[in-house]
Amino acid sequence: MPSELRYIMFDAEEVRVAVCQHLAFKNQRIDPRAIGRVAVFTAGTQVVADVYSARDPTASLRVDTTELMQALLAFCRLNRIPLPRLSPKKLELSDGRLVLVTGTNPTATEPKVVDGAIVYAEWAVKGALPGKP
Repeated sequence: MPSELRYIMFDAEEVRVAVCQHLAFKNQRIDPRAIGRVAVFTAGTQVVADVYSARDPTASLRVDTTELMQALLAFCRLNRIPLPRLSPKKLELSDGRLVLVTGTNPTATEPKVVDGAIVYAEWAVKGALPGKP
């Protein structure tokens, strides 16, 4: 079965909106207008974010990978961005942008390699379908 990988890139404003909505939903006392910027970075193997206050640029709140994922999934749902429900999802950084990686049929497959060359099925080499001469 074929696999599909999707890379959904979020710019800084989309990440900020997603995190604002998530924090406001999680803690009703947080005013989304009080959040100035969100800095996304890797900490070890995890992608995390620091949320900075608009009023006090030195005040920050750390958002872990789980919360960041929840925020982005809710953002996608609210903005009608389709995501497969059962597929594994992970966060990555690419060119400074946050990327949600998801896919279908996530089984990792490796090609058959003999003596440093990929070996194809016999019918693929001959250019014919199985059962056809």
